Amino acid sequence: MKKFFLALFSIALLCCAGFAAFYFMVMKPSQAALSKAGASIAKGVESIFHVTPKVTINSTVVIQEARPILEVAVLTEPVYHDYFATDTWMMSTKELHLKGFFTAKAGFDLTQRGIAVDLNEAEKGVCQVRVVLPAPELLSFETDKYEVMKAESGWWNAINEQDMETAVNDMKAEATAKALRHGLLQETKRTAQERIDRLVHEASAGNFRFEVEYLWVEQAPEAITPRIDSTAAPQ
Repeated sequence: MKKFFLALFSIALLCCAGFAAFYFMVMKPSQAALSKAGASIAKGVESIFHVTPKVTINSTVVIQEARPILEVAVLTEPVYHDYFATDTWMMSTKELHLKGFFTAKAGFDLTQRGIAVDLNEAEKGVCQVRVVLPAPELLSFETDKYEVMKAESGWWNAINEQDMETAVNDMKAEATAKALRHGLLQETKRTAQERIDRLVHEASAGNFRFEVEYLWVEQAPEAITPRIDSTAAPQ
């Protein structure tokens, strides 16, 4: 009986030693490598977007998010637009041609949601990284200037102040739609994704291979209110 308990104790001791060896030789270095990678990614995200993301490693929060700013502009693009309008009244036609110069800024509204990075060790040597961001939005659309290329009144259908105000507002609305139609938000998403991809794969995590996926979260409709400036004076 004494030999039986001695053998049982020896087996238990060997199991404990084996687990300890596995922990200190495999699990602990693996966790340390992921922690180092998480810190590196968080630092990189902060350098680009000026916010600290929430970082989770194997379901444990290791870095809390910090959002000192409410908006992050990722892409700034010039937009040019020609606007044409004609109006005929009693066979008298007036014509307007305006050329507008605008600046569109697209990025992320962080008032409702920040940026989160989840790292999970899926299998040996493979780390799944999920990056959660708010969907990109048009943050502002500002008029730099506009030029009156043509303003021709009809004989008894003259161009008035109201016509000019309406034309300028319509031109701005058309230019905004044009920027969105030509893929401004898609380009913003692609730019952000490329920057984060580079950060993730540059992060030092031993021999881990990263598999990255992105989750873009749409904001509530009432939160999406692009800032459109007041009308600039004609140049």
